Formats: sequence, C-alpha cells, structure tokens
Amino acid sequence: MVRVEKGPNPDVGTNLKNSLSKLLKKTTGLFRKGKDLHQIAGAIKEAQELANQLARGTSLSCMAATLVLPLTLV
Repeated sequence: MVRVEKGPNPDVGTNLKNSLSKLLKKTTGLFRKGKDLHQIAGAIKEAQELANQLARGTSLSCMAATLVLPLTLV
C-alpha cells in the first residue's frame, strides 16, 4: 500500500496570517473590555465614596459653607 501526501500547501501562510489576526483581534477586544470594566468600577467606587461623604455630612461643600457663613456674618 502506498500513502500519498500533498506537497507544500501555499495556503498555509495565509491561514497562519488569518489565525494571527483573529487572535490579535480577540486579545485587543479582551483588553478593551477589561479597561472599560476597570473604569466603570472606579466610577462606581467614587460615587459610593461621595454618597458616604454626603451621608456623613462631611462633604467639602458642606464644610466650606459652614466655615464661610459665620465669617461673613460677623
């Protein structure tokens, strides 16, 4: 029995190039999603900190208003 194999395939280079470009697109997409999620998480954390400051009544604007009003009334 004789086994016949195909010779060098000219499409191997383009398949490798296509595979590499697909991998690159997927990788950049994942990094972009990770970056976006990180920014969203940071914004949520900042909003929670501001809400906590307002709940405690120690926001900068409240502190500034309480410090400025007595000085201007005198």
